[in-house]
Amino acid sequence: NMEAIMQAEKANMEQDLLDVQMDCERKTAQAKAEAEKMEEMAAETRNRLEKQMAEEKALAAAEALETRNRLEKQMEEEKAALHAELEKERAELRAKMAEEKRQ
Repeated sequence: NMEAIMQAEKANMEQDLLDVQMDCERKTAQAKAEAEKMEEMAAETRNRLEKQMAEEKALAAAEALETRNRLEKQMEEEKAALHAELEKERAELRAKMAEEKRQ
């Protein structure tokens, strides 16, 4: 009778141990799955941010190019205006000198 009780307690303890092991394995698997999900989310976030940064970089480059082109055009226009003004002054000076020669 005592032997049977001991066997039953041993069987209960072994079952408890198996239950604890199974619970640990289940929790470990769950933790691994959660870690993989977190890594996946981090990768998605990183990719999204890299794409966003590339888009912002391209936009900034396009804006810089547009600004440079606009400034170059403005400089060319100002240069042409100064050149025209200079030519006008030269023509006026030549006319004035020709007038003085005649007198």
